[in-house]
Amino acid sequence: MTFSPGLFIGDCVFKSGKKAQEHKMGGKNKGEERVQDRYSFRCPPQVHGALYESIDKLKKTLSTEINSATDNPLFRFDKIGQDGGILFASGGNFHGQALAAPIDYLKITLTSLGLITDKRTFSLLDKRLSFGLPPDLANDTSKADGGLMVLQYAGAARAAENRVLSTPASVMSVSTAANQEDYVSMGSIGVIHLRKIIYNTQILVGIELLCALRGLQLTYNKLPKGLRELGKGTQKVYNELSGSSHFPPEKTVRYLRTEMMRSIELVRSGRLIELVKDLMTDH
Repeated sequence: MTFSPGLFIGDCVFKSGKKAQEHKMGGKNKGEERVQDRYSFRCPPQVHGALYESIDKLKKTLSTEINSATDNPLFRFDKIGQDGGILFASGGNFHGQALAAPIDYLKITLTSLGLITDKRTFSLLDKRLSFGLPPDLANDTSKADGGLMVLQYAGAARAAENRVLSTPASVMSVSTAANQEDYVSMGSIGVIHLRKIIYNTQILVGIELLCALRGLQLTYNKLPKGLRELGKGTQKVYNELSGSSHFPPEKTVRYLRTEMMRSIELVRSGRLIELVKDLMTDH
C-alpha cells in the first residue's frame, strides 16, 4: 500500500463527504454492475494528497526563509578590523531558488486538482458516462434546453490555461546585470502564475459544485429511498445549497452565469469548509 501524509489527509477529507461503498464481484448480476469507477472519482485522495503535501512544503520553506538572514553582504559588527573597518562577507543566502521550487510544486499539484475536477464535471454532463443522469443535466432536451453544457466549456478553458501557467518558472532563468546575476530563481513570476492558477481552480471547483447539485436536484426524489443517503459532508452541502433561493430546482429559464458566479463565490468564501469542518477534524 502507498502511504504519505498528504494521502492520509486527502483520504480523511474524501471520506467526510463520501458514503462508503463496497463492491462485490461475481454473482448473477456479473457484468451489469460497474466494478470500478473512473480514476477521477476513485483517486481524489491520491491527487488531492499531493496538493496538501505541496502546501505543507511551501509553508515550511516560507517559515524558514522569513526567519533567516538573507542580507548581502553580511556585516560583522561584533568584529571591527584593526583599521576600524567593519568586516563583511558576500554570500548567496538572498537567492530565491529555495522558494521558487516549492511555488512551482504547488502550481503543478493545484493544476492537477483542477484537471481532475474538470474530468468529473465532464462525466456528470455526458449521458454515456453519467450512469443515468439527463444529458447535459438539462430539464428537457426536447425544448432546446442546453442544460449546463456551457459551464464545462468555461471550465475547460480555465483548465487549459492552468496547464500553461503550471510550467515551472524556476527553470526559466534569464541572465541580467552584465551576466553577474546569471542565474535567478524567477520566483516572482511563479507567484504571479500561482495567483492565476488559484483563481482558475476556484472557478473549476465552483462549476463542478453547481453541476453536482443540479444532478442531485434532478434525480434525488426519483431514487429508491435506500439509495438517497449521501455522505455526511455531502448531505450538509446539499442541504445548504438546495434550500437556497440562489439555486432553485424549478424548471425555469435562468441566466446561467448568475448561478455559476454564485457557486464560485461560495467556494471562495470558505463557507463549504465551515459546513464540514467538524467532520474533517474527526479523523
